[in-house]
Amino acid sequence: MNGALIRWSLSCPSPEGWDYGDECYGIEPLALPWPGDPWAIGPAEAAEVTDMWEELLRYRPLDARTADAEPETLYWFRWITGHQMSFILWRLMSDVLEGHRDGHIDRDMAAEQLTLLVRAYAAMLEYTSRLPVDVYASVIRPSLRRLHPAFSGTWAPDYAPVRMLLTGRHAEFRTGTTRLWHSIVQLQKTHIQVARKLVPGGASLLAEARNSWSMRQHPRQWGSVFDCAFLTVRTPLPRADMISQMVRRAKAILIDVDTNDLDKPDPYDAAIPAGRTGKDMSEQDGTISELVLETTTWALSRTRPVMGGAL
Repeated sequence: MNGALIRWSLSCPSPEGWDYGDECYGIEPLALPWPGDPWAIGPAEAAEVTDMWEELLRYRPLDARTADAEPETLYWFRWITGHQMSFILWRLMSDVLEGHRDGHIDRDMAAEQLTLLVRAYAAMLEYTSRLPVDVYASVIRPSLRRLHPAFSGTWAPDYAPVRMLLTGRHAEFRTGTTRLWHSIVQLQKTHIQVARKLVPGGASLLAEARNSWSMRQHPRQWGSVFDCAFLTVRTPLPRADMISQMVRRAKAILIDVDTNDLDKPDPYDAAIPAGRTGKDMSEQDGTISELVLETTTWALSRTRPVMGGAL
């Protein structure tokens, strides 16, 4: 990715209208450093982005003001952009865990922040699954298989640092953190529900490939294959630039949610319980739009110059 393209992808969106990608429900590349690399030293951009975000909120509910998008374009946007937002949420979780390990964030504060981020990640799982099952089977799953016959979400580079947390095995937070534990349990239920919806009675690509692989395996390349699938590039980056990208995606997702009533129960699979959406949703969980708003606002509140390390 060249410098000009990186700057565009990191630029602050306007408070009005659709300005994400090159068309309504277009997609954009996501730039992130490799997990474990320190944040690059960069200028503080929080004020500009925060001002835009506050102005943006005054325009809700948002209106994309565009003609009907092609269904595949819309669903592809949700799949890619929702996953990219999940990667950012994983990075924010990793920051909190690192801050706690370094003694900068106490256990109760870390648990509170992680609870919000886990809830938001569960909302992104649901958001990315808001598509007809036949579109997943005919468009999305084949596109992943073309990249690798055993393509797996476990290959995500940014997932490894938070795997123990999200699977409920992080020793530090297994006891005495009721709300966090509840959010992790709800996340796991959401993940199961989404899998049952998108691959009813079937197996993942990884499971299907296990018994038929005759090729040599190259685990070192799997993270890069995963990044290619979700238009993610690795480059040194200031933390504020990641937050700018989060804001760009939050605005686009909110337009989609508002325009297409995604805070209502999933119309594509009546068999899945309302879960985090609809009138049965618990106040603690929140709708997709509420969690996008709350998490992005929280992330902006923590953005400041980072001198060679995570917050």
